[in-house]
Amino acid sequence: MKAPQSLLTLSLLISMLAPSARAGMNAGDLMVKHFPEGEVSTSLMQDAALRPVNYAQPPVGCVEEMVPHRSGRQCPDFSEVSNPNSDWPAISAEEKAYWWKERRGIAVCRAEEIMRRERQRPGSMRPLHVELAWMTMDSLKNYETKVQTVYAAAREHGIPLQVLTGAIYQESMFAELGVSDDGGNFSCGMQQINIIGWCDYMNKQPADVKTAMNWPQAAVKCSYTADDLAANPNPVKVIELEFIRPLYNIAKSRSNVPGYQMRKQHYANIPLSAVVSKWPAADAATQALRHQVIMSYINNCSDPKHGIMAKANELKTVYDLHVGNTGFGPKDRYVGAEKFGRKCREEQVGDAYPLNTGWVLTVASYNGGPRAVDAVAAYEGWTLLDLQNPAKMANYTPNDLVKAMYWGGKYNSTNDMIEFPWLKRPGTTRAWPFFKACVAQRHISRVMQHVTLTPDFFVDTLEGSAGCQRGSFPNGPSGTPRERQMSSGHR
Repeated sequence: MKAPQSLLTLSLLISMLAPSARAGMNAGDLMVKHFPEGEVSTSLMQDAALRPVNYAQPPVGCVEEMVPHRSGRQCPDFSEVSNPNSDWPAISAEEKAYWWKERRGIAVCRAEEIMRRERQRPGSMRPLHVELAWMTMDSLKNYETKVQTVYAAAREHGIPLQVLTGAIYQESMFAELGVSDDGGNFSCGMQQINIIGWCDYMNKQPADVKTAMNWPQAAVKCSYTADDLAANPNPVKVIELEFIRPLYNIAKSRSNVPGYQMRKQHYANIPLSAVVSKWPAADAATQALRHQVIMSYINNCSDPKHGIMAKANELKTVYDLHVGNTGFGPKDRYVGAEKFGRKCREEQVGDAYPLNTGWVLTVASYNGGPRAVDAVAAYEGWTLLDLQNPAKMANYTPNDLVKAMYWGGKYNSTNDMIEFPWLKRPGTTRAWPFFKACVAQRHISRVMQHVTLTPDFFVDTLEGSAGCQRGSFPNGPSGTPRERQMSSGHR
């Protein structure tokens, strides 16, 4: 079946743009590294890949447990520790065991101490730790709205609750961020999608919602497919990511806060006349439309209800286009009366496992583009027919996806890229830099870790202490590790 044009449009977008909470690293990943959730962070994940797990009943929490919130206990006293982001005060074994499992609550306790010290002695704490602490405290806002909307979005789009919760936490930790210049993406909100993804979401909203959010009633052209550009190589575009930059620069000059703390009020009352000269030439109506859609985005993208729904919309679009029609579509489904055993506020609608392999692959495809699916096929040595055959992946797990993202495809030393067959275009190849592959496997690992009940981690990232390196090829060393350069690229 041919995919609808709107799906193809978003597919092209996602293949070119990898939305992220920060340029090169998502906020949830930073949180794992700098606010370890245990006495020794590595001990929680030691030999994680060797731990057997029943993916029908994985050790994951409910939405209401994993959306940030305070614990029911008073925080330990962190005032005397050297590093409040990681050190433990002298507390009983029972109390430490409690906080070890209260991963969201202990993060709040640590964040409060960091913010207290920074207020007392500005500049005394590491800027990154202050940023993560500020985001942690901000994430406590609108808890009930966030929990209810995750459940509603999962019902509407058929996304496993834990996948959606983990994906949002990975992007923003559920902090209600404003628009920020994250490498020119200008993403926003808990969902950390940019204006192009937001446009796709808004075009689907009913008339009353569009009116309330000052979005045009007529559908806005969000992006352009290859066919669009072939027919008209120089369209007059309503939306481009860089159209936001002049407004961002004005807002930044007005504010006295770091960029990650900027809110819609910093953009208030920026007239069209202040930015129109920075945009490509167009008629007056087009320029006014540009200003309208950008200001609508800025004024509404931090809203938790719409942010969660917009994220779910994007994931569902990616799933339908790249994953649902493969052999992963019918995989990891409950049969008969079986369902997820943990008693949550609401039951998952549908029959998908909490960490359904196809939906985890969707997160990788959202982060790394449709190449992620071809990378999996390359690692397994699958043909296009194999990829569409459920029997080929009957025993496949999300942990296998992590390995495939990291190891799939052959390194090409002439262009410093990882290459693999493009299954839908026989005889051609797709490629991505190792950095992109590394981030994709790290991203999906973190998404699963964010919803795992501490300390029962069963999946871990593969990049080790070296991390995911961009490198500086051809003017400097490659970021691709030696063992990855020499590997076969398949299982």
